[in-house]
Amino acid sequence: MIFTLLRDSEGRPRNVIAIHEDITERKQAEEKLKRSEASLTEAQRLSHCGSWSWDLSTREGFWSPEMFRILGYDPEKTKPSLAHFLARVHPEDRPMVEEVVKQEMKGLEEDLPSDYRIVLPDWNDKAPPRCRSPYDKSSGAKSLQSLVRAWT
Repeated sequence: MIFTLLRDSEGRPRNVIAIHEDITERKQAEEKLKRSEASLTEAQRLSHCGSWSWDLSTREGFWSPEMFRILGYDPEKTKPSLAHFLARVHPEDRPMVEEVVKQEMKGLEEDLPSDYRIVLPDWNDKAPPRCRSPYDKSSGAKSLQSLVRAWT
């Protein structure tokens, strides 16, 4: 609730305006979203699947908590980026992955299969990922999205 005191020209209180807004539905929606996010995070942790997306217009990336774990990056020290992702792709697979990314950036309407290995600094191989780009017929690809499954 918000209160505003209105005064006359001599500074004496004359009126009070009170504004009240019921935010129950918004709070319920926020709680539902928090539960959903927690459930997704736990499902990705249990299944060893991480997800990522990359906004093509802003070049801004998003990695799920499990994606950070799979790639061996600290979320407090690493900003998600295509460069960080490609640094973890096996050197033999990197040219193919770079080509898939180029093709996806063109805004293809179908998903391109792209199986490749991810290598951590300790040289443990992981993951055959899948990549897709949500397509907008009027303006092309908007972002790249992927799911990475850690095979151990």
